[in-house]
Amino acid sequence: MKTTVKQLATGTFLIVLLLMGNTKAEASERKVFSKTYTETALQLENWMTEETFWNTNSTARIEFAPEIEVGLQLEDWMLDDSNWKVSSPEDEPRLTIEHWMINKKFWR
Repeated sequence: MKTTVKQLATGTFLIVLLLMGNTKAEASERKVFSKTYTETALQLENWMTEETFWNTNSTARIEFAPEIEVGLQLEDWMLDDSNWKVSSPEDEPRLTIEHWMINKKFWR
């Protein structure tokens, strides 16, 4: 069953590829209408900017509550030096150029 489905899918895919590959498209333009259409400039009307027009019952049900920000407070752990390990330049290893950085086979 599984093999049959795979073969059917593969066959369908190949047929679609063959049909697409054999399609010959030529540029041909035909004028259906002899009339050319030009669009007029867009105009802003009063109802488009009126709030009462856009306020519907579905949005009126939602109540918007202003967010109240709580003042920030310093806690003891924020001021404790043992929580903040500051490394000095002597503690860090020196930067070195490694082999992979200059090997040309890695940068192709």
